[in-house]
Amino acid sequence: MCLFQGPTLIYELVNPSYQQLFADRALLGKPLLEAHSELQDSTVWAPGRHDLLGIERGGPLRGAQLVGVQRTKFAVVGFHDALRKELGEEGIRVTMLELGATRTEFGANVADAMAQRWAQLDAMAGEDVAQALVYAFAQPARVLVEEILLRPVKQTAP
Repeated sequence: MCLFQGPTLIYELVNPSYQQLFADRALLGKPLLEAHSELQDSTVWAPGRHDLLGIERGGPLRGAQLVGVQRTKFAVVGFHDALRKELGEEGIRVTMLELGATRTEFGANVADAMAQRWAQLDAMAGEDVAQALVYAFAQPARVLVEEILLRPVKQTAP
């Protein structure tokens, strides 16, 4: 998780998990484009254009799921919807990404059972997720991709 401040999006807070994604660079106190100079000429980034992304694991629940889990997921969806409504007038797009089974570097030491499940489902890779995000963020500033649900074809349940 991270928090940005001001029009140049200065990293105000960076938690350890987020910092680990960019272990090769210092983020705290730096503007986004200084910390990530590779975005300078990207079609994804444009001055005055901002996007927020929320990530929710597992995707929507259907059927007889735990009531508490349903409430939590409903709250996450509601939070993103409220952000979208509040920030949309300022031209800030809010996208919610719901992920199914995804192999990541964070799961390098997962239990054998999880590794077998990933193999059984042909779990997605980080590149699959990145491709969907580029699609969402590369849309014209007037277009919002509000929700993206990604899961492996073989994953029939959360």
